Amino acid sequence: FIISTVDLDGQSVPHIVISPLLNTEEESRLESFIGKLNQTNREERRNAIFSTYLESNLVFVQHDGNHRYKVIEMLSNALYEKGFVKKEYVHNALIRERTSSTAIGSGIAIPHGNPNLIHKPGIAVAVLKEPIEWGDEQVNLVFLLALGNQGNGVTRELFREISSISEQPFFLKKLTQQTSAKDFINCLETNVTEK
Repeated sequence: FIISTVDLDGQSVPHIVISPLLNTEEESRLESFIGKLNQTNREERRNAIFSTYLESNLVFVQHDGNHRYKVIEMLSNALYEKGFVKKEYVHNALIRERTSSTAIGSGIAIPHGNPNLIHKPGIAVAVLKEPIEWGDEQVNLVFLLALGNQGNGVTRELFREISSISEQPFFLKKLTQQTSAKDFINCLETNVTEK
C-alpha cells in the first residue's frame, strides 16, 4: 500500500493521503486504513486456503454421527473414494484419534492421518446435527485434514483459520446451522472476522 501526502489519481494500489504533519485524527485514519487492508488480506488468504482444499462433495451437513470414530471413518472413506488418500488412511486416522483426541475446543475437531498416505491434499467436513463426545469435549464440527507435505505455510495457515473460527462463537453457530454443503462453504468463505 501507499501512504502519501499528495493526491494519487489513477492509482490502483491501495493508498491513503494524509497531511505531512500527522495529527491524532490522521493517525486514527491511518490505523483504520491499515486495519481494513489487513482484514481484506486475511479474508483473501482464508478464501484461498479453503477454496483450494474443500469441495462440496466432501462436506456433510446435518450429519447423524453418534461416535467420533464413525465420523472419522465416514470422512476418511469419502476422501478415499474421491482419490485423495490411500485406503490405509482410514485406519491410520482412527489409530491417530485413539492415541489422543483431536478436539481443539469450541466444538471443533481436526482429525488427520499420516501425510505419507495422501495422494492429493483435501479436507472433508462433517457438521453434526447434535454434538457428540470427542474425548473430554462435545464436538459438532469436524474438519478431517488430509494435507500431506505441500509446504510448511499451508498447514499453518489452515490451522490458524480453523483456530480463528473456534474463537468466533456467533460465526461458529452460523456455520453449524447451514443445511447444504454449498451454503456451508459460502458461509465459511464470506465470514467477516469479528473484532
